[in-house]
Amino acid sequence: MTDDKQLKLSVLAELAWEPSVDAAHIGVAVHSGVVTLTGHITSFFEKHMAEAAVGRVKGVRAVAEEMEVRLPFDNKRGDEEIAAAAVTRLEWDVCVPNGAIKVKVEEGRLTLIGTRK
Repeated sequence: MTDDKQLKLSVLAELAWEPSVDAAHIGVAVHSGVVTLTGHITSFFEKHMAEAAVGRVKGVRAVAEEMEVRLPFDNKRGDEEIAAAAVTRLEWDVCVPNGAIKVKVEEGRLTLIGTRK
């Protein structure tokens, strides 16, 4: 039990040290060397960096990630804007023939339909 307490302190310190992670909204629980991360962060990059930070801590046997990504309000985009960005990105990709992949966006969820030859 004492090892888990020390491990939790080490994980919290590593999260606080990582500049790309705001540890204020991340909860940490440890049981037998398994670290569970809860709470919320503001980007998928921050989620990845939090997981990487925990992985650097000696004694961590596994990470159970239960964090929620909450994008800031000013970063939300409408379906039309998402679809336009996806179409533009596909047009830039020389490996994807024009018109080979159709884009569908519904309630912020992007679906690509078609094949890449």
